Amino acid sequence: MNDMDFTTTQINLFKSLFRGRNDVYAIRREKEGKSIYMPAYKVDWSDFEKYKAAGGLFNTYKKKEQIPFGVDAIISHLSGKETIGYRAFQIGKWRPLMDIL
Repeated sequence: MNDMDFTTTQINLFKSLFRGRNDVYAIRREKEGKSIYMPAYKVDWSDFEKYKAAGGLFNTYKKKEQIPFGVDAIISHLSGKETIGYRAFQIGKWRPLMDIL
């Protein structure tokens, strides 16, 4: 199935089944042999690698922008390109509302 195979009806059905924040969503990553979820960010990875080489950490890297949850994230998930999870950000912690596995 390619990205164009999803209809508006299918996307709206998916949106009706899962609720969470619309200003950010989480993506699943593998780190040190473990699955983790982290906010989806738009990042210039080559610039970040330079920052990291100078001793910087991702959590202190300023040139990143959280990606809002939307149709692109849904299509990416349904296409199998990435696994997403909805999370609620509350009192300084990511707290699961629902993981989409």
